[in-house]
Amino acid sequence: MRSLAPIIIENGHLTLEALENMRLKGYNDESTKPWLDRHFDRRRTNIERCIQDDKWREVYYNGMKRLVNKTKVLPPDNLTRFLDVGCCPGGYSKYMLKTFPNVRGVGISLEEQHGGYPLRIGWKESDRYEMHWGDLSFYDICRPASSPHPRDDLPSLPLPFGPNGFQLVILDAHRRPLPGQEATSLREYDRLLMSQLIVGLQCVDPGGTLIITLKDVACLRTAQILYMLDEISKTTVTFKDLYHQGPSGVFHAIATGIGLDDHSTATLYAHLERLKAVWWELTYGGEEGKGRELLESDLHFIVDHDKLAETYLARLKELGKMPWRVQESALKKIFHNHGQRGDHGAEAARMDLQQIDNSLAST
Repeated sequence: MRSLAPIIIENGHLTLEALENMRLKGYNDESTKPWLDRHFDRRRTNIERCIQDDKWREVYYNGMKRLVNKTKVLPPDNLTRFLDVGCCPGGYSKYMLKTFPNVRGVGISLEEQHGGYPLRIGWKESDRYEMHWGDLSFYDICRPASSPHPRDDLPSLPLPFGPNGFQLVILDAHRRPLPGQEATSLREYDRLLMSQLIVGLQCVDPGGTLIITLKDVACLRTAQILYMLDEISKTTVTFKDLYHQGPSGVFHAIATGIGLDDHSTATLYAHLERLKAVWWELTYGGEEGKGRELLESDLHFIVDHDKLAETYLARLKELGKMPWRVQESALKKIFHNHGQRGDHGAEAARMDLQQIDNSLAST
């Protein structure tokens, strides 16, 4: 999948250029890659330790608190129900239930033995929470009108996930590799991403809010999804949590006021049907009928690479400003802690991180 990063850098973007240089150094430099790999291995080990108690839930709880405080986009005025896709360990849901005592929530997540996390909502909030266990990417979530009858081996989506019904939808499903397993493949990531988008767009109420976790603002796939969110919502902003997501490419996109007028509603439903067709191809397409990888052309119905390059770069820079800055500064700190300067040096890293930290703490 192509990236728009070279075009953005060519048009002048020092933060993204420095970030791309550090990525190249981390992945291609023989003197850097081993210790950087060890750093992320230790990070994953620490996460596994935190999973066994409430620490990992608190990471997500505080992350949602910072997102809400920083973006000022939550909650919708009419919030009564929310859906949390990929809810475990439960930090996001716990924040909503604790902060808004009249709100009820529904969650779905993988069982722990299949790569999910344990649920740690807490008994005080559990009576307002409906939990479903399952792999969202292996439900029969859709069938385009032109497709044959769905296979019998996929269960139907549980009833609470029907059209509309939720003023807030959180999409943060991911599968963590179990001991001895390889990392999630790009094909699995794309299927799960399409599954989440379909369920989220089907379930969110008109005027509601959707929060989705994405990777790499400049990736074509991600840029196309951001373009779609701009089309169907009143406002779309991004947020990247310094403490939880810092050195990775992961960030949140928050779209508010979804489907408020006839045009955005029509666009939403048109895109939804095309997304279902893409999901079907990823699940049952390919030469052997066992699914295939996402192609660059699959999301051209939203927007293609050339149109993004011609009309959307300024907007993409705006959406990428915080995610790129946080990631660049977090990587600078990692390089500094290992005794390397990175692109702009240790002092710049400390100053950038302190600035971001103060910004998040003061809002």
